Amino acid sequence: MEISDITLGTVQLGLEYGIANKTGKPSLENAFKILDAAMKGGITSFDTSAEYGSSEEVLGSYFRSHPGKDPFICTKFKLDTLKDHDSSQVEKTIYYFAERSMKRLGINRIPVYLLHNPNDLFRFGSIVPDALKRLSDEGYIDTAGASIYTVQEAEKMLENDIYKAVQLPMNLFDVSFYKKGLLKKMHDKGVDIFVRSVFLQGLFFLHPDTLPEELVPYRELLVKLNRFSEENSIGIKELAFTFVRDTEGIKSIVAGAETPEQITQTTDLSTAAGIDDEKRKAVMDLFSDVDIKRLMKSIISVKK
Repeated sequence: MEISDITLGTVQLGLEYGIANKTGKPSLENAFKILDAAMKGGITSFDTSAEYGSSEEVLGSYFRSHPGKDPFICTKFKLDTLKDHDSSQVEKTIYYFAERSMKRLGINRIPVYLLHNPNDLFRFGSIVPDALKRLSDEGYIDTAGASIYTVQEAEKMLENDIYKAVQLPMNLFDVSFYKKGLLKKMHDKGVDIFVRSVFLQGLFFLHPDTLPEELVPYRELLVKLNRFSEENSIGIKELAFTFVRDTEGIKSIVAGAETPEQITQTTDLSTAAGIDDEKRKAVMDLFSDVDIKRLMKSIISVKK
């Protein structure tokens, strides 16, 4: 099972997701059309989670109806239902979620299994990584990892060799992992790096003058982005995608789609020219002072 340069994020297939989402959750028929377009476009890896509504079931239904396909699937689980004193239940719960995801997906082994809540890196001591190692030894999973948000979480993950995959955010407004040298550390340690949020959940495509109230304080950032795009004759989507694509050490970019046409637009970006080193530095300088934590809170408030 090969990991394609683009991993299709499938949260949109199971939930209404994204502040720029105009179509809502697709029907099963339309979801299948999106997956057809992905496979035809050379996408062989898919990102999902037990928390993404019916996403796992949609993927399972699709691949059961398309025998012979051999997808690379990354899914995730949370231990949020467990309190810190429930350590005796951790392994049992992890096995339960793994078996449930395999049943939903119609597979007998999970290629990449991630902690969905990075707080679980810090809870329960060695119980979580030990349980993930047993899952690997017993053939339930190929690779364990974590979905993270912060530099501190990345450093914690790197303390344990069981974690050989990571999903993290990176985009024009957020290069914290790159600046701290953590992408290199992960790559040197053999960790497969999947990058999400390259379009900042659709924020980059919103017009500066029609922002939701919660995002109005960030209008000037989008004005700067649009101006840079126009002055350098590169579309915002191409700029955002290639900026991450051309970062050393990235294994695959996780990108979602609401329509088959969006799949085609995204796969075309795999061969886009991108920007040179001078423009790359200019972008990082332009957005070096973005308070990404506050911005993400505002985006989340819009989604609610």
